[in-house]
Amino acid sequence: MYGLAVSSRTGTVDPVTLTEAKAHLRVDGTAEDTYITDLISAASLTIEDMQAKVFRQASMTLTLDHWPSGDLIIPRYPVSSVTSITYLEEGESTPTTFASTNYLVDTARMPPRIVLKKDKLWPTASLEAGPSITVTFVAGYADGAVPEPAKHAIKFLV
Repeated sequence: MYGLAVSSRTGTVDPVTLTEAKAHLRVDGTAEDTYITDLISAASLTIEDMQAKVFRQASMTLTLDHWPSGDLIIPRYPVSSVTSITYLEEGESTPTTFASTNYLVDTARMPPRIVLKKDKLWPTASLEAGPSITVTFVAGYADGAVPEPAKHAIKFLV
């Protein structure tokens, strides 16, 4: 079982601009600008969830209850980096960092994954109950780089 949360958004440009949405809707004037902007945000988040993608760059956390039996799948795309992997051992109050020298981040695949290096293993210590593993990563497209099909889907929902 896993949980996924956005820690912060660093991207500043929505995938579809207000001007693009208004042109798609054939709306003139500014009376509905706030409403259309809200629709763009809602549609963007909906398409992100449907496609397991992140349009505006964000720092995200993935929490896990246990170590994977193989590669650790990151359920969002694109991923530019993994900031840290920490875990909480049973009975401890301070998380331990899993060294980045133990793994590689494969961002070329979809979904991205964390792959153990040769002769490396996931930690074997007993974990605290519940979500005790936290993967912090950066995901999302650079401003303006969202694929056109996703932009069309957002405009369609707007």
